[in-house]
Amino acid sequence: MKKIILAAFLLNGLFANANSGGPDAFGYTWQDSNEPGGPAYAWYDCTTTGTQILGLGDDNFVGPIQIGFQFAYYWYTESKVWVGSNGYLEFGPGNLAANFPTIPNPSGVNNYIAGFMADMTFLGVGNPGQCYYKALQDSF
Repeated sequence: MKKIILAAFLLNGLFANANSGGPDAFGYTWQDSNEPGGPAYAWYDCTTTGTQILGLGDDNFVGPIQIGFQFAYYWYTESKVWVGSNGYLEFGPGNLAANFPTIPNPSGVNNYIAGFMADMTFLGVGNPGQCYYKALQDSF
């Protein structure tokens, strides 16, 4: 019995920290930039050329913001996003706060991209938190 439990913990540990996944039912996959064959990591600083998003606080969102192109997201197309103070982009108005929902969630919210999903705040004395975006012809 100990071997089965140990194997279960090892398998759970492997998949809980997976560096790639998919495809899902729609053919989408993901892969960490640190993995062989993964996407090249590139940070684009738009703090001097982009637009600052004002109004972010604690557990709130701002929008809609036009992204500048039609974005195919699963079975529908979007052209605007709402930016959440907890590090997500959502394709409709709504607030996501801790404890964050999992994706996919058959009975919950699924129309968001959780790029930095964490319990963050832009409020408080001395808090330097700022958020910027830049809409280009093919990226946001």
